[in-house]
Amino acid sequence: MKTMNKFNFFFFFVFSFCSVDYETEFLKLEKKAKESISKQDKKKIIKVIEDLEKLETEYTKEKILQLSTLKDIRSFFYLVPSKKLFFFSKDNSLYLLYKNTILELEKKVPDFMISSYSGNYLLFIYKENETCNNEFYQLKINHVNKNFSLEINKVFEFQDKCFPKVITDTGKIFFSYEGEIYEKTKTQEMLVLNRNSFKTIFKKNSHKIYLYPLPNQGFWLFYGNFGYYDLYHYNESKIKQILKGATIPKVFFTIQDLFTEDSSADHYYFVLTGGAGEYSYMGFQLPDQVWKSFNIPYREDYIYIMNQKQFLFSEDEYLNLYNITTNKEIRLPIKVNTFDIFNGNLILISNHQIFIRKEPFDNLEKKIFALKEDLYFNIR
Repeated sequence: MKTMNKFNFFFFFVFSFCSVDYETEFLKLEKKAKESISKQDKKKIIKVIEDLEKLETEYTKEKILQLSTLKDIRSFFYLVPSKKLFFFSKDNSLYLLYKNTILELEKKVPDFMISSYSGNYLLFIYKENETCNNEFYQLKINHVNKNFSLEINKVFEFQDKCFPKVITDTGKIFFSYEGEIYEKTKTQEMLVLNRNSFKTIFKKNSHKIYLYPLPNQGFWLFYGNFGYYDLYHYNESKIKQILKGATIPKVFFTIQDLFTEDSSADHYYFVLTGGAGEYSYMGFQLPDQVWKSFNIPYREDYIYIMNQKQFLFSEDEYLNLYNITTNKEIRLPIKVNTFDIFNGNLILISNHQIFIRKEPFDNLEKKIFALKEDLYFNIR
């Protein structure tokens, strides 16, 4: 396993200004932009946009790190549910980002991957036609003062028909098959939850199962179909229903704050309930305590920022914040295809590239972004 320098492994080319005062350079471009817009000179408008993008790239180069591209056939990335470990591929090699360090793993890039909540157990999945070859590993991170060492040890491997699976932080693998839940060990498959464990919702239609890991032990299980799912908590010995009528079988994550490492011992999921015009995002303190709920517009990629009392989401290639107190949206000065959160920092996927954003947006970035948007508007 190779350790790379902190945030120095991959880089991207930038436009260099020699000893530039960025505010002064922006004011010059702002003046050119106003002149170009007033004359409706499309060529000059495009030139100003290009210069703004170069200025923006140079100004933000210390805040944004390019990790990888997604154009390769074997492109891959996976973020563990705790948001503490990020796996990605580059040039057919597999890497792990932990804190500020990138490590190259001596493993073939998988087709899929799942993990326990904390990421201390990993399942690398390689698909061949209708069969999945599964390699199960334990990940150990040993901290000594500010340094750490990492061990990844194979527990066992097995083949199956690519059944839906979940891994717990206790190192157990569970999978669903024909409406029942089994535990997979090195030597056997044991039935742990039969069909009678769940309340029948539909008399004639089939029921589907969706599994999500929890911190420490156990997992959540959505059971239902067609926009109606009951939610269960299984603690590895007993199962109980904790919610009726979730709209989709999906969890929405929370973080303490942006650009701050989360050190809280408490963990939360949100679940969507209700219907069009009456959606509600119900929060749970994990594993099973109802926390709070918000009646807000539907978005499929919300992440709740607890200290700010805002939801982060993307829409029309923009990153936005939804304030639950004012019911207003704020557009952040960056365009993305999709996003996530790693260790409090932003994972940004844009134009087939993966970036990590490490610092907040400042006023100059906001002004550059607003001016670019104004210029784009004038050439549409």
